[in-house]
Amino acid sequence: MELLQVIKEEMVRDLRNANLNPLSHSSYLRMQLLVEVFWDVYDQLHCLVDLSYTDLKEFIPKLLLQLHIEGLCHGNLSKEEAINIVDLFKCNLSTKSLPMNLKHKERVLRLPSGANFVRDVRVKNKLEA
Repeated sequence: MELLQVIKEEMVRDLRNANLNPLSHSSYLRMQLLVEVFWDVYDQLHCLVDLSYTDLKEFIPKLLLQLHIEGLCHGNLSKEEAINIVDLFKCNLSTKSLPMNLKHKERVLRLPSGANFVRDVRVKNKLEA
């Protein structure tokens, strides 16, 4: 439980600092507009702050029932090394194949031609402006 608290504190700090860099903030705002399902930093913070060890312990089995892993091994690997990496996942995260209709499909919205979206947002960290 102590480890969970340490991890939560680090995640809270990262979420609070997520938009301090103007480049990160502009990317965040762009994704907020384009991605169909988007989790706002403040929503994530709210969920994280209220998260307990018991909540997490109850959630993990539910998560594993819905877990679907896709991977790509690239670089200086032999076929056998790539298969060994895949086997590590299969061995440690025993999952069943999800039906196609349950697999996550990230959807990005297509803006109409000539669309003009402007957001006037203050810089979070004035030292970075």
